[in-house]
Parts: sequence; structure tokens; C-alpha cells
Amino acid sequence: MKILKPFLFTTLSFYIMMIAGAASAQSFDNPVSEMGLTRFIPTLEHTIAEDSNVVYCATLPLAWDRVRTTIGSPLQIPDNARDLRLLNDSRSYLNSLKHYEYQVSTDISGSLINVQAQFKLSLPFFTELRTFQDRLAFKGEKVESFGVAGDDQYDQKKQMEILYYENNDHFVIKLTPSNSDHEIILYMPNTRFNTMADAVAKVNGLIAIGQQEKLENCHRWKYQFEDAGDIVIIPKIQFDLSTHFSSLERNTFIAGNEAYKIKTVWQRTAFQLDESGAEIESESTVGIFWFGLEEIDNEPKVMEFNKPFFVFLRRKDSAVPYFAAWLYDTELMIKE
Repeated sequence: MKILKPFLFTTLSFYIMMIAGAASAQSFDNPVSEMGLTRFIPTLEHTIAEDSNVVYCATLPLAWDRVRTTIGSPLQIPDNARDLRLLNDSRSYLNSLKHYEYQVSTDISGSLINVQAQFKLSLPFFTELRTFQDRLAFKGEKVESFGVAGDDQYDQKKQMEILYYENNDHFVIKLTPSNSDHEIILYMPNTRFNTMADAVAKVNGLIAIGQQEKLENCHRWKYQFEDAGDIVIIPKIQFDLSTHFSSLERNTFIAGNEAYKIKTVWQRTAFQLDESGAEIESESTVGIFWFGLEEIDNEPKVMEFNKPFFVFLRRKDSAVPYFAAWLYDTELMIKE
């Protein structure tokens, strides 16, 4: 497994300065690299573009939560600042991680409030999964892949579970790493979703259906993975990129007797998923300035992730993910 340094890393910088006042504003000029078909979103409630890769990580709302706590007064956000309102109103990040799995720190220096939220998780498999050669074409482009076949060793197969299966074009699987408090959910959808939150709700509903179907003899075959023809093939994912949230920058809001302006919002994220497992590290920094104001035949299941799909990382005891991605094209995958 190629280890990124860091593996998943997210850094966000918020700078909010007072509208009225003479103090000079500091700013961070962090390097930015954006990929053509990849976008970051601040929350699960933000709209996702069907024709782009979309990445979400909970460190941004975790950092913003600390910003609200530090300011101490309700934030009055203009109606036209839609993305900032969504971020401020979002609660979908709550309980996505345990308090001991992430850290949030606050530094106040003069008129600058600097908040940093970060976490790092290594999610290796107990036993490496199979690597496939020249086996997967994602939307026609060859990519490196890994997965599980029905004739693999038990120790490999037990790490993969079919949570819902309608057919080879609509299914949900789970990969269980050695840290069994966490799970990797892969969803092949058969419809379009407006937001990640909509997709998460759909997946949770399908999982509930699958739990019921496993108890019914007529559906039980869907959830068995023993036929030599059964196979799951997943593209290897690896990326390391950064972006500015221009839709959040330069927004203003009021809290108490202070006015604030967001100067910079920056995020860097790196992520990797392959036959060895997944690792994720995320860091967000929020800096704020303020001033005084104013039905299927029983055939082998061939579950190939060869077209757009979702990836969710979450705790087993949480219904919401701390990391989510919509993989639309091969930009974030390892090419053969």
C-alpha cells in the first residue's frame, strides 16, 4: 500500500475580519492545487454536481462549530450567503466521530481567532484483498482495481458484506477494516442525488431493507457470497489536492455587537483506498478577525464499480459519514 504523507489530510483556513476598524488583517497564502473534475463541498447538505467528483470531510463543520462556540453569540448570516448559511445550519457532522478521535484547538491572538480541527485514522484490513490485473474499465478507461471473489479465502471474504442487492447495477457493500468501530460503505446508485445527505439517507434505507431480506428465504441468496462467479471489483483511489472555498470567502455576518468578514477558506485533502485498506487524515484551520461594530435470477453477482459511485467512511454506531466521495470519473483513481 502506497502511504501518502499525510494519507488523508484536510486543512481549512477561515479569516474573518471586522467591517469597521483600522487593524490590519493577516492572511495565509497556502498553495492550492485543483483537479479539473473534482470539487470539495463544505457539508453533506451542499448540492453535488453529477458530472464531477465530489469530496466531503467533517473537519470543516467541526472547526466551524468551534468558531461559533468561541464567538459565543448567535450568528446573523445574510440570506444571500447561501453556502455559509448551509454550513452554519448543518448538524450532519455531529456524532460522526467520537470526541477522542479528533482534536480541536483554539488560539486567540489580538483580533485573530485561529481554530484547528484534525483527525487521523488508519483503517487497514486484517488480510489484504485480491488485486486484479487488467480487469476494470471505469467508464471505458482502465484503472487499477482490487476486491473479493467467491472462491477467495474465508479471511478475505469475511471482510466484505453485501448490505443490499437488487441487481448488478444497484447494490451496497461494506468493507470492514481491522478497526471494527469503523466501516467503508460503497454504494452503486441507480438514480441521481441532489446532495450527499440524500444519498446517505437512501443508503441507510437500503441497508434496512437488506436486513429484512436476509431473513426471507426467497432473498437470502442475494446476501451470500460463495459462488465462484461472485465478484466485487473496486477501483483503487488515491488523491492529494487542495482548494479555496471561494463561495465562503468574503462573506460577512454579525454576532452580538461585532461584524465579521471571512477572508480565506482553504482545504487540502488526501485519501487512498486499495487492497490493504484505507487511511485518512484531515485537518482544518479557521482563522477569524473581528472588530467592533455595528427482483432477479439466482445468477453470480458481478458487482463492478465501473461507473459513478459513492464512498462513505463512518463509525458503525453512526448513521452519518465523516468522509464522503462521489466518484464520477477516473481523475482520483490509479490508472493502469
